[in-house]
Amino acid sequence: MRSVLVLALLAVAAHSAVLQQPQAVVVEADDHEWDMAKAEIQAAIDKLKAELYAERQVELAAAASIRGVSMPKTLKSEYLDVEGNRFLCKPCNFLFSTIKEELIKETRLELETIRPKVNEACLKWSHNVSFLDRVCEKLVDRAIVELAKWLRAEEKKIDPERICTFLHMC
Repeated sequence: MRSVLVLALLAVAAHSAVLQQPQAVVVEADDHEWDMAKAEIQAAIDKLKAELYAERQVELAAAASIRGVSMPKTLKSEYLDVEGNRFLCKPCNFLFSTIKEELIKETRLELETIRPKVNEACLKWSHNVSFLDRVCEKLVDRAIVELAKWLRAEEKKIDPERICTFLHMC
């Protein structure tokens, strides 16, 4: 019985030795050495950040060229990609091109007639058209109210490019 108890204690001791966390190593250094070490670490961090930023810019530029995004750089908007192109222009044009015929049929272009058509198209196409979900997010209350007013002032001219320019997406 005694030998079994000793073996059990040895097994527990061996198991706990394997599971122990590594201990911190204490190094003595003066302030100058610590400052130099901190500076080296910060330089390495800055270098990694710069490399990651450069890689991300290349990835975004490649993604923009794959999508065929190329809009004039003269217009300013919050919806610009890394090359200054407006990445919401094409999905915005798609949205209003798909509902153009329905809007033309309406006798009165009011908020109550425009919003359901926009929402329906957003639900139907947002999973298939890149960035359409972002266009739909931007077309909330105030933007769609302003759009309804603008369309009435434009005498119901439904031109997707002009609409998207008015919405600052092109």
